[in-house]
Amino acid sequence: MSHSIAEALSQYPRETLTRRPTPLDYLPHLSKELDIEIYLKRDDLTDLALGGDKPRKLEYEIAQARANGADYLVTCGSAQSNHARLTTAAARHLGMNCAVVLSRDDFLAFQGNLLTVYLMGARVEFAETEDHWDLEEHALNLCQKLTEEGHTPHYIPISGTTPHSCLGYVSCGLEL
Repeated sequence: MSHSIAEALSQYPRETLTRRPTPLDYLPHLSKELDIEIYLKRDDLTDLALGGDKPRKLEYEIAQARANGADYLVTCGSAQSNHARLTTAAARHLGMNCAVVLSRDDFLAFQGNLLTVYLMGARVEFAETEDHWDLEEHALNLCQKLTEEGHTPHYIPISGTTPHSCLGYVSCGLEL
């Protein structure tokens, strides 16, 4: 029995966070320079919190979280993390809570992604480290604290890469 990739992908739950497909733009000057047709996939035009490729990953990861009854998304990253911004936006879009553990940079400024995360209402905790393993340990401890407070957290690692989230890129490939 043969199944297409699209059929296999449809078996996994997905939360719709963006309009798709995103366009492909032909790059005539670069194509001419390299003597090959070059196209650019415009995931910067996804419409969740200033766009990017991360919403593709989050659509599958958050669907898994909701299937497991999560009411809180927890993630971690740098103070200006795109992933933290998009995870917060996705949580808010779907009526969920979000907590982010961020590294405290030497020149911490409340602007850009950090300001956006605060404005969207995320619970923000700072860890005095830039080591990813320390950030993840702090985030997992926060998950335990949220559980003790009566919540059902779902941890999404730095950058949001998990087996479920990778399905977002499989889906992107089908748009090509």
